[in-house]
Amino acid sequence: MSTGCLIFFTDEFVMDINRLKAFCLLYESGGFQEASRRSKSNPTSIRSKVVLLEKELGTKLIETSGQRVVFTAAGHRFHKEALQIIDFSTARLDNFKAEQEGFYDKIIIATTHAIASLWLPAVLPKFRASFPKTAIIVKSSDEQFNLYQREADVSIAAFDDSRPQEDDLRHLLLTNYYMNLYASEEYLNQYGVPATIQDLQHHTMISFGKDIPYPYPSINWHLEFLPSTFVSLIQVNSGAAILKTVQNDLGIGSISQKGAETSEKKLVRILPNLLTGPTLNITYNFPKTRAEEPLIKKLYEILKSSFE
Repeated sequence: MSTGCLIFFTDEFVMDINRLKAFCLLYESGGFQEASRRSKSNPTSIRSKVVLLEKELGTKLIETSGQRVVFTAAGHRFHKEALQIIDFSTARLDNFKAEQEGFYDKIIIATTHAIASLWLPAVLPKFRASFPKTAIIVKSSDEQFNLYQREADVSIAAFDDSRPQEDDLRHLLLTNYYMNLYASEEYLNQYGVPATIQDLQHHTMISFGKDIPYPYPSINWHLEFLPSTFVSLIQVNSGAAILKTVQNDLGIGSISQKGAETSEKKLVRILPNLLTGPTLNITYNFPKTRAEEPLIKKLYEILKSSFE
């Protein structure tokens, strides 16, 4: 993915793609502070790029009052146009750079730490067999990726229906993750097996850190059964880290059935008759404008078939 300044030419003006990206990021974030957090840039820098974009277009895209942002009718209409310009321009530059580096193409896959380590390595050889000259770049993070900012070509993650969904993205179901509580046999031998939900508060519970953006809302579902004053003694920032921590006999954590099945040591489900965690829809996500691209279609077919 290029982070340089791309220029889009029209008959009337020269447009800086970075200004388009700043506007789209602001649109999708809903405000300058959130846009700043996602991009790790200064709110003033984002605001100045949007102001310059408005001058280039000769129309107001936003109205502001302090940090509050309201998008004009023109702003709402222009958002989709900006997405298409960004997608086309960056894709062409990425393809050119890939050719110069000796590849025919490249694909950037954004996913969680757990999927990147437990699932993708087993299926990517099939993809490489179909596209041996395609560079594969895997970006793992348990925070949301922005496909329209070209942070990635596709993403694989739990579908979060609590977030506003962009009409321009397609979400194809790959599989379901069934979340439940697990502990290692060694941990249970040392500290005992919980017999009731109340017993959990006397154990070391592993959770996702509260000060870290959640990859999906119900990630700490198991804490809802404990007193509000209960504090998890171990807090981590990824599903993969929760699995590793449980494997190392440190406590009880929420793990998917996929994680338990592929665990390097046997894990025991806790309170199977009393507690059932949430079901996560794991989806393959990409812009609708790229639905017919061979790389994107083939990768989905391979990922989907791995669960059939």
